[in-house]
Amino acid sequence: MSRFKKIDFTKIAVLGDTHSDIEKAEKVFIEEGVEYFLFTGDYYSDAVKLSKKLNIGFTGVIGNCDLAFQSAIGFPEEEFLLIGDKKVYMVHGHQYRVKENLNVLYYRALEVEADVVIFGHTHIPVCEEINQIWFLNPGSPTKPRNKNCGTWGLIYKESDNLKIKLLYL
Repeated sequence: MSRFKKIDFTKIAVLGDTHSDIEKAEKVFIEEGVEYFLFTGDYYSDAVKLSKKLNIGFTGVIGNCDLAFQSAIGFPEEEFLLIGDKKVYMVHGHQYRVKENLNVLYYRALEVEADVVIFGHTHIPVCEEINQIWFLNPGSPTKPRNKNCGTWGLIYKESDNLKIKLLYL
């Protein structure tokens, strides 16, 4: 049995580092017709609130600011997902020193045989392919660094292909 959990939706938002402010995310999820979302950590409770408010499901991981959740059973630090035919590894990123570079996270991706890595922590959006592995950091919708506006990610299907992109609020 695979450790990768199948996620089967046409439009999947990627969000994290919300830090107690979900209004922008709520608005854009409604406008874009988001069916499900992935949460990269830091204020996991925001993901729970957003899910309940919009009545959509999510998969999330806890981040370094989620101390209340860190000792709780059932709140993972990493997730393994299957979206289409792509293996997706999701983690907040502080464990892999992503503020320095992506080297340690890259080697973790190789170890778990991921096609896509979704992470947060830096508040800086990233959407790039490194040696045939896609790395997506949605940035932050409310506390962006190196940008004037907030960001989030979108994973969607187009002609049976998985597409990944960053969007600005």
